[in-house]
Amino acid sequence: AGVEALSPPGLAGCLGTYLATLSALTGDLDQRVRRAVCVSVVGILEVAPQVLEPVFSSVAEFMLGASQDSSSEVALAAVDFWVPCCACTQVLGEGSDAAGALEALLPRLVPVLLQGMVYSEEEMFDLESGAADASEPDRPEDLRPIFHRKGKSKGGQGQGSREQGQ
Repeated sequence: AGVEALSPPGLAGCLGTYLATLSALTGDLDQRVRRAVCVSVVGILEVAPQVLEPVFSSVAEFMLGASQDSSSEVALAAVDFWVPCCACTQVLGEGSDAAGALEALLPRLVPVLLQGMVYSEEEMFDLESGAADASEPDRPEDLRPIFHRKGKSKGGQGQGSREQGQ
């Protein structure tokens, strides 16, 4: 489905203006605004990745910086960009500008994502107690990362951290 399939129908014609407005807001001092920009970019990427392709390199650079934002809310919203980002590069094709930009960004992106990952308190307990059995294959839910959030609450859930993809 192309941009024309976006709902409401008038949105397709306004995306250029919308992207320009988002771009102007990327440097806003209010963390709620920066978070909203990240959420909006992720929404566009999921619905119409071809719209971002001409500006993908600069969008990805912004999202990399936002993934390291001092506000954990902004950083978490920005981290949500990377999974659909990988999917969009498959949709657009390996030879696309988006795929090339993402590949060039990987040496800087991977350390940022790894730095933000943490084990929940339950996972730490399981690791320390030896509850994980190396002879059993890992299940997908065993491998799902949890991204760090400053001011982590006990139990590793709720305000303290969240699982990727939820």
